[in-house]
Amino acid sequence: MNDAGVNNVCVTVKEPTESANAGGDTVVEFFQLKIPTWYAQMRPLGGNESAVSDAIEGRRTWRFTGRYRADITSAMQLLWEGRTFEIQYVEDGGARTRELTVVAIELV
Repeated sequence: MNDAGVNNVCVTVKEPTESANAGGDTVVEFFQLKIPTWYAQMRPLGGNESAVSDAIEGRRTWRFTGRYRADITSAMQLLWEGRTFEIQYVEDGGARTRELTVVAIELV
């Protein structure tokens, strides 16, 4: 289990909600969970760049590790200091696990 001093990043957890806009199109918005904050350790895993529509798009992958929570899923986003991270993978060892690992891509 991680030492409490290591979990020094407080991220906001957001879940997706679908609604229809005025034109009838489906729009996905992200809203905070009932208990929105999660303290975790944040470590970079790597990054890459790609050309999309004549623009360079950067992607950085991060690993967040903190106290276990059953309510965090791969459909959610993390927010930290104005930066948004799209969750790609949640390593869920079940309720007996004391730690949760989340792999997320930073939206740049």
